[in-house]
Amino acid sequence: MTSTQVRSDSNPRLTAIIDRFNPCELLIQDWLLELERLPRTFSHQDFYELNIMLNNAYIQDQKLAVIDWQFASISGIGEDLGRFLGLSLSRGNVPADEFHDFKELLITSYIEGLGRAGWHGDESFPRFGYLAAFALRSVWEVPKLLRKMEQDAESEACQRLLLITELQMEAANEAERLRPLGIIPVKNQVRA
Repeated sequence: MTSTQVRSDSNPRLTAIIDRFNPCELLIQDWLLELERLPRTFSHQDFYELNIMLNNAYIQDQKLAVIDWQFASISGIGEDLGRFLGLSLSRGNVPADEFHDFKELLITSYIEGLGRAGWHGDESFPRFGYLAAFALRSVWEVPKLLRKMEQDAESEACQRLLLITELQMEAANEAERLRPLGIIPVKNQVRA
């Protein structure tokens, strides 16, 4: 993707997003390499509410069933959770005004689960994978936002997407601060 351009007379929030997105585009290749070097774990890759099944017996045992494993893969630690957060936010399952609480609750719970499964590595690795995967959704969300801004900048859908891309850019800044900068050993495995 080439650098995105925006007119200087457009919405200041949009201009701020583009100003942050352009440098992020230059980091995509580096992030993808870093994600490949993260400790590896089995990932669903399509985890959202329609692929989660609960029944009374499972609820009593605090268990759930997950279906639709066609995209399952071995991925970087935290990546699948970042995709889940992005999809949940886009689908309206994470209220935008509670995003930061949800974001922290998800990663904290994930890291606790990793510990229960026997992994006690550097927490910055799953945090980076989580934030980078969430922020990378901006690759298609920002162009989508630009199209929506041209069609109807004041629509509720456009304003929601504007907020989502702002949150993605915020996560991109956090991910870049956490980026391991090539220090992750190749082929680390997370075993449960």
